[in-house]
Amino acid sequence: MKSDESKTKNQLIDELEEMRRYRTVARLISEFAYSYFRTGDDGFKTDWITDTFYKLSGYSENDLQEHGSWTFVTHPDDKAIVTELLSQLKAGESDTREFRIVTKDGRVLNIVNYMECIADPETIGGLRLYGTVQNITQQRQIEDKLAYLASFSEKNPNPVLELDNLGNLKYVNPGTTIVFPDIAKLGVNHPFLIDWAQVVKQFRDNNWSKNVIREVEVNGSFYEQTITPLTENQIRIYGNNITERKQAENALRQSEEKYHQLIDNLRDGIWVIGESSCSNLVNPIIDNLHEGIWMIGKSSCTTFVNPSMAAMLGYKVDEMLGKHLFSFMD
Repeated sequence: MKSDESKTKNQLIDELEEMRRYRTVARLISEFAYSYFRTGDDGFKTDWITDTFYKLSGYSENDLQEHGSWTFVTHPDDKAIVTELLSQLKAGESDTREFRIVTKDGRVLNIVNYMECIADPETIGGLRLYGTVQNITQQRQIEDKLAYLASFSEKNPNPVLELDNLGNLKYVNPGTTIVFPDIAKLGVNHPFLIDWAQVVKQFRDNNWSKNVIREVEVNGSFYEQTITPLTENQIRIYGNNITERKQAENALRQSEEKYHQLIDNLRDGIWVIGESSCSNLVNPIIDNLHEGIWMIGKSSCTTFVNPSMAAMLGYKVDEMLGKHLFSFMD
């Protein structure tokens, strides 16, 4: 009998020593560690927890005793996650789960909770849970910030690319693959990357200190590129479709040419005295003609229209300039 008592005491000492080592290791590798057991009424009660819980949460030991389980700090929107976990975990099972807690001063923290469930016949519910918690709030904030910054290119409908000096693609945003589905296959042979060697030469000549801004044409569309050196072997391209702007510029140029032709062919003489701009005086002559004047360029777009013609068609002048002839046909 004495031998049995001695054995029981030795076992108890071993268990206490093992628990002491567990608490020490857990304290070193986690924010806090804990142990709680099932109370028999589908609830759990914390029977020990490391002091770092109080430092992290801002709550006191009395607060914990009042609530029973440390999980009372769980964020309201995440309580269902924790409740489901506690109700389903069985002896011999473990679980790793991320959720949020709310500190006493209202801060929301992201944590990862690792727990193991073991059978414990000495507890009312027959189960005990051991666990450790890691505070990953700073990690999540960094990840969220990186995701936010990445969204600038990922959500950008315009082309954004990164290449090395040889023209090997290192990054292509979704907007690029939508507009240029064959760019990964063609590489620097793609018209969007025309004269890539010349671009790299410009960077080298300027000691990688200046951006290169240029225009390229791809299948009838025009793109303005802002090309930025990130390092001496990492170059980023921001593309912007300027086709409509180019068409408007071309329409304006054609309008000015037609305008000068019209003035040159007028049978009436125009005598301008003083330093006033000729166009400021001639424009009213064209604009006030009762006859309608409508000029269509080679691309079938309106290059010039005077108010009389626009009124005949039921438009304003600025509504017609640059628009295709078919736009005015029912």
